[in-house]
Amino acid sequence: MNNVYVSSIEEIVQLLLHVGGKRTVLIEGDMGIGKSSLLKTLKRLLPDHIACLFDCTTKDLGDLFIPDLNRELGCVSFLPNEQFGIHLDKPLILMLDELGKANPSVKNALLVVMLEHMIGNQQLP
Repeated sequence: MNNVYVSSIEEIVQLLLHVGGKRTVLIEGDMGIGKSSLLKTLKRLLPDHIACLFDCTTKDLGDLFIPDLNRELGCVSFLPNEQFGIHLDKPLILMLDELGKANPSVKNALLVVMLEHMIGNQQLP
């Protein structure tokens, strides 16, 4: 894992565009520097992507995925919540806002999203 340090929002946008969709990028910074506005900028630059802001402070596991009982196979799978837009089969820009303040179970599930690019049993496009 490489650490990259940037000094402006423009540099962050260029970094995000450069690394592409199969990387997880963690952006830290003081309150008010424009981290949340990155999603709007990326959506404007990447109009074919779905932009999703996930406010971790207000979410529970049901906001990530929902159980689906498969009676034929006799097992449960987990389907991503519709809010992510995965069913639209477009690339996803997922912003996890306030991850450090998330409920521990949500934080653990989001670590899988960040590391494996999966929500529930489904690979992110």
